[in-house]
Amino acid sequence: KKIVNNKEGILVLGETTSGIINGESYPMKGGKDILVLKLDQEGNILYTNVIGTTGMDYVVNGDMNEDEIVVLSKDGLYVVDVETSEVKYNSIGNATLEAVTINGNKVAVVGTTNSNIITTNGVETVISNIGGNDGFIQLYEDGEISWTRRLGGVGNDKYLGVVMDEENVYVVGESDNTVLYDN
Repeated sequence: KKIVNNKEGILVLGETTSGIINGESYPMKGGKDILVLKLDQEGNILYTNVIGTTGMDYVVNGDMNEDEIVVLSKDGLYVVDVETSEVKYNSIGNATLEAVTINGNKVAVVGTTNSNIITTNGVETVISNIGGNDGFIQLYEDGEISWTRRLGGVGNDKYLGVVMDEENVYVVGESDNTVLYDN
């Protein structure tokens, strides 16, 4: 469903109901899980895993650095430690998730919401929706949520892509508005 090609290699993300990859069986977490493959530039498999919740998991987007793979599903963010295979999951509610990026110890997630509240792991963050759909950004540092920001106007706005450097987060998207309000 998604392929990411960067200096760390090639990240292939898909969905599985069997948990079997290259003849090896991986424990399933629930109905449909996410298949994660990291390849080198020659196509050799460097890392394989099946991640998910007890429900149906759908791949939206992903990214990777040398140490971690981040996978955005329809309902949340997975951070996978490539060395230990430890998986951390953050559920994200009241939102349509669109894109994720990782840079060092920081992960940025963007999406769209028509709610005044983004719920992360059951904790509500008020973002004061102006009207219609608004774009939002969440920044995680060292696996913990650092902040959530909303940008929008009275019409529909959404973030569709994100990148970041050491100091800044850059987003792209669409807007029906000539004036945008920040929370």
